[in-house]
Amino acid sequence: MQLNNSMHRKMTTLSKKIVIRVDGGQIEEIGTGHIIRMIALAKSLITDGHQLFFITRKDKNYKLGYNLLSKDLSCITKGFFSNNLINNSQEEVKLILSLQPDIVIFDRFNTEKEVHQQLQSNNIKTISFEDRGSGLSNADLIINAIFDDMPKKRNTKLGFQYLILPKTKIEHIKEPSKDVKNISICMGGYDNRSLLKYIINNISHIDTINYRYIIGDEVVYKNFANENKSKNIFFLHRPRNFHEIISDTDIAISAGGLTLFEYVSMGIPTIAIPQYEHQLANIDKLVKLKASLLGSNRLQLNATLLKDTLSKLIKNFDLRKELHQNAIDTIDRKGLKRVNKAITNLL
Repeated sequence: MQLNNSMHRKMTTLSKKIVIRVDGGQIEEIGTGHIIRMIALAKSLITDGHQLFFITRKDKNYKLGYNLLSKDLSCITKGFFSNNLINNSQEEVKLILSLQPDIVIFDRFNTEKEVHQQLQSNNIKTISFEDRGSGLSNADLIINAIFDDMPKKRNTKLGFQYLILPKTKIEHIKEPSKDVKNISICMGGYDNRSLLKYIINNISHIDTINYRYIIGDEVVYKNFANENKSKNIFFLHRPRNFHEIISDTDIAISAGGLTLFEYVSMGIPTIAIPQYEHQLANIDKLVKLKASLLGSNRLQLNATLLKDTLSKLIKNFDLRKELHQNAIDTIDRKGLKRVNKAITNLL
């Protein structure tokens, strides 16, 4: 029987073994976005018939990322969890080599070229996501959807078109409504600057609007939930219907990580406040595209600015419509498909 090209590619890639090296946790500059992004990618690659292996840390500050990954291990061939595994160390390289993979995917800000060279000398191809380290010069494929301020080469995929977001069952993006009924607030999986508390204490909660605070940390969630006496303020801990909540949101307040891109991709007018310097860079790009608003004075918090920006957004329907359209024009939620294709072409 003669196979067409698409069937032939499918069959030739079925047995590939892919290792994903990623961490997540309650630690500066990491959070949970890396883990969530790689889980989404792993599910897509498994659907194509690949074997997936995860290497991640599980010691104290990384426990949150380990827990998130553990919940999704049903879709993953196997996970390898290690305490105190140092990035770019020989221990890390030896663990990867022991799995005899065809491809290794790194999702972290800094890989070193020596790591890529050692793996490639063993006929292993390497892929880096959002990397700013010396390994960029050696990776077989570079996917920097966010950190795209680098020269474009044959092996680089740059820009929001390669942004990986978890799949959603939401089929239609909600058009802005004149009346604001629901405001969603989420500061990411790890609220490094305690921004949720800052926002709660510094915005006016209007009786006719529902305020949904989405919280990543269980302890923080319980503290807020136990103190809540308001009928229009809701605290939610990692809700399973996260995308349904987003789709029913009129305005969002978000940190500058993965959650911000989720809101923008759904066309939600969003006020963003950065947890870190690199998140400020994310926000700046979206503000320049008129797809989001900045709710702080750069990294410095400004309660008056936040209040005024939220009040303006509630009252100004035309501004919300403009942000909505620019947002969906900026992020189309097709990044996972494009990344999958780029990886398949590398095989």
